[in-house]
Amino acid sequence: IGLSVMSMFWAREFNLFMMGENQAKQLGLNVKLFKRSMMILASVLTAICVAFCGIIGFVGLIIPHACRMALGTDHRLMMPASIVLGAMLMLFADLAARTVLSPMELPVGAITAMIGTPIFAYMLIKRGRRYDG
Repeated sequence: IGLSVMSMFWAREFNLFMMGENQAKQLGLNVKLFKRSMMILASVLTAICVAFCGIIGFVGLIIPHACRMALGTDHRLMMPASIVLGAMLMLFADLAARTVLSPMELPVGAITAMIGTPIFAYMLIKRGRRYDG
C-alpha cells in the first residue's frame, strides 16, 4: 500500500511523460531516470501483489483503462480511482467466488476473467476511437 500511495506523488511526472519524451524532457523531467524508476516500482509492486494474492488476471488491465475512459488522462485522478476501483472489483470477485457455489469456492481469477473478458473485448473493438477525456 505504501508504494502505491508513494506512486501517486509522481502524478505530475506521469502527466508530463504522457505528452511524449521530448516534451517531457523540455519541461524538466529526467526521462531516463523516470522510466527506470517506474519500471523498478512497477516490478516490485507486481512481485509483491503476485506473492501475496497469486495470479489474478484482468484487474491491472481493465481497471486503469476504465478509469481513463471515465475520468480522462490526468493521473492525479486516475491513480487513486484505479486503486479504489481495483479494490472494489477484487472485493466483489472474492464475494462472488465464495458464495456462487457455496459451500465450494471458485478461484477469484475465474471470476475476474468472467468479468474482464467482455470488457477487454469491448476495449479491443473500441481501440480505434480514443478516450483521452
